[in-house]
Amino acid sequence: MMKLSHNDASIAFRVSGDSGHPVVLIQGSGAVGEGWRHQVPSLSAAHRVLTFDNRGVGESTGPTHNLSVELMAGDTLALMDHLGWSTAHVVGHSLGGLIAQEIAIAAPERVTSLVLASTFSRGRHITKMSGKMAWLSIKSMIGTKQSRRQAFIDMAFSKAWQGDRSTEALHEVVSPIFGRDLATQPPIVRKQVFSARRHNRYDDLKAIAAPSLICHGDRDIIASIAGARELAESIQNSTLDVYEGFGHAITVEAADRFNQSVLNHLAEAEVA
Repeated sequence: MMKLSHNDASIAFRVSGDSGHPVVLIQGSGAVGEGWRHQVPSLSAAHRVLTFDNRGVGESTGPTHNLSVELMAGDTLALMDHLGWSTAHVVGHSLGGLIAQEIAIAAPERVTSLVLASTFSRGRHITKMSGKMAWLSIKSMIGTKQSRRQAFIDMAFSKAWQGDRSTEALHEVVSPIFGRDLATQPPIVRKQVFSARRHNRYDDLKAIAAPSLICHGDRDIIASIAGARELAESIQNSTLDVYEGFGHAITVEAADRFNQSVLNHLAEAEVA
């Protein structure tokens, strides 16, 4: 991966694809750019695609004591500047969706279109913890690496998708999403989640003019689907696509459907 020094941070990034309108993929809490591995082959066939590790995650370093969605949006815009991309399609999953919204609000001239997956505009839509959810959250930060990873799988993926897959098979799918592994970096994950919980751009959603695709699984137990509906109601030029039966990780669980939906959205935005 290449590195960009910016604002006391070193941001690790990769660009795939040789031509086409740029696409920026922004990851969620604890996840690295490699976690977009189910999207990059499809998107990079006709676009230049940027993937990267948010500061403090994977191969990216930098101060995180004042971590905020605004700070991470600044890192993302710095990468676009470094690459000479004046505009791009911006795609964000979970926390990455908050970062994508921040870019669309703070720098609307940089955003050709927006894709918001499994996300929300304000922290109130992070699902309130039931006893089961609280226990899974605790388990994702204690115990063995395997048990931590399994707890995350149970939070992010629907039971239907897990199905009869063996523990080993599930871990093989999830492991590349996390560089040093979610199980070994709980401090940064907690900071990222805290930055999402305190974030609130609800009142500014109406200012987003970029054509926006909102994708959300109705079995998501991390981010309430109410947040997706709120986005769709507030962003003037938006479409809501509900993934029935799917959980938080629709970019993995429903990768083919998600990819095709995104490609269609990008094509429509480029013609408009």
